[in-house]
Amino acid sequence: KILKIEPSNEEASFMLADIKLIKDQTDDAITVFKNLLSQEPTNFRALSQIIILLRRAGKLGDAPSYIELSEKAAPRSIDPGLAYAKGLYSRFIGNIEDALRNFNSARSDGTYGRDALINMIELYLNPDDDVLWCSNPDNYKPNMQYIAAAESLTKELKMKIGDSDPI
Repeated sequence: KILKIEPSNEEASFMLADIKLIKDQTDDAITVFKNLLSQEPTNFRALSQIIILLRRAGKLGDAPSYIELSEKAAPRSIDPGLAYAKGLYSRFIGNIEDALRNFNSARSDGTYGRDALINMIELYLNPDDDVLWCSNPDNYKPNMQYIAAAESLTKELKMKIGDSDPI
């Protein structure tokens, strides 16, 4: 009922989408976010969620149109929320360099920084998204530069979340 009165109500939209996902209605959850983005194209939280859901539904090819819609409406082309969403998309299509660049743009933001750092750490530790525990361990050769970058980002993440324990 709230969404009929106020279609751009973010919290109600997210709750409805969560209910749809619990009921295994991914396409309906995507529709909720499509409606929210049509009302408010700079809602980067919704943009990030629709990208994740489109990937889950096997429709990631639809994501660029939503990214473009948000880019056109964004007051700043380097908005951290937009960069984070673009980082997710780039990660999901396997463009690791672009994903890291976008996550790096979002990593100092109060809203998206924590998740951007987590994504960066995951990408540095496993850039090919291999299931490492199933791979032949004899063929695995870690990239020491990537490991050093992941360690540095992990320290930054711990400071961001207030954990001062050493790694």
